[in-house]
Amino acid sequence: MRELTLENQRLADEARLTMGTISAEDIELKRLEAAKPGITKVSWRPDGSVLLDE
Repeated sequence: MRELTLENQRLADEARLTMGTISAEDIELKRLEAAKPGITKVSWRPDGSVLLDE
């Protein structure tokens, strides 16, 4: 069932890309986030450095 949902999302994203309502970068970010939840989220410290989860 999950595979079907992901395939439907991919096809919808391809249609949006063709229509110009979504960019290839946005599609890739969605794909990465689906594969590894949280990977596209970055926590920054006030000094501009990246805060890593430990």
